[in-house]
Amino acid sequence: VNSDICAGLFRKLPADSRIMVEEAVRKRLASYLEKQPPTTVLAVECHLTASFACSLRPGDDAAGSVFPARFALAGTVDRLDLRSCVCGASGGKKSSRENTAACYPLPGVVILDYKTGRPAKIAPALWRDTELLQRIKTWNARDGRSAGRGADEEARSLFAEIADRLPSIQLPFYLLLYSLAREQGTAAPGTADRAVAAVNAAWVDLGGDGGENFLFPDNFSHEERQTAILDSIPALLEFLLRDILTASTAEARPGRHCGWCSSKKLCMVLDRRTESPATGR
Repeated sequence: VNSDICAGLFRKLPADSRIMVEEAVRKRLASYLEKQPPTTVLAVECHLTASFACSLRPGDDAAGSVFPARFALAGTVDRLDLRSCVCGASGGKKSSRENTAACYPLPGVVILDYKTGRPAKIAPALWRDTELLQRIKTWNARDGRSAGRGADEEARSLFAEIADRLPSIQLPFYLLLYSLAREQGTAAPGTADRAVAAVNAAWVDLGGDGGENFLFPDNFSHEERQTAILDSIPALLEFLLRDILTASTAEARPGRHCGWCSSKKLCMVLDRRTESPATGR
């Protein structure tokens, strides 16, 4: 953030607003720092790129479109930390320093994303649901000509279940992206050491107490984490890519996100024409 711009904006505030900002900033910064464990910051605003192999083959949809065998992935993570003790039990509720007894014992990279809104909640049970993950892999291996969720009830059901269990793909995507960039050597020097794997990711709750809401809990072993990152998350991403590229329809899922959807007004028009209650579709 440009300090001159911030200073200029601050000077334009009324005196009472300046006092409130000063007090709020002190309180929030103190709360945020209290939640920070011992860490080494490797990078901030770190841009990562990698290539992702997908089993989609040329002509893998009913229209015969040609899809690439590999996809170029890119993303910018807010912060990369190297930690000798990765704590995930706090869930934003208490200081990470208070959880050292339950810490994940191996050093590794932690990916952090700052959130001023409400962080998504992904139940850890998802990564241990072998039945669901096997269904995803089985679906990915099918002939893409029957893979659109608009053309197949099984795909629609599977997509809905994934959407319910995985409200955000952001942190899983970042973990996979980092791991691929580390393996392929596409990350900036010093940000993706081949000797140190990514072991967790967290949303930093800046809109709340500054705590870290981790994707994996402390009781996940190193093997479970790596299986999730290198096996389960790639399967989920491939399913979503296949669905985006082959689905004949894109059904809406009404929710809080409808409030900032760019198609909201169109939905309202369609609802009036059909004289049906608003559905977000």
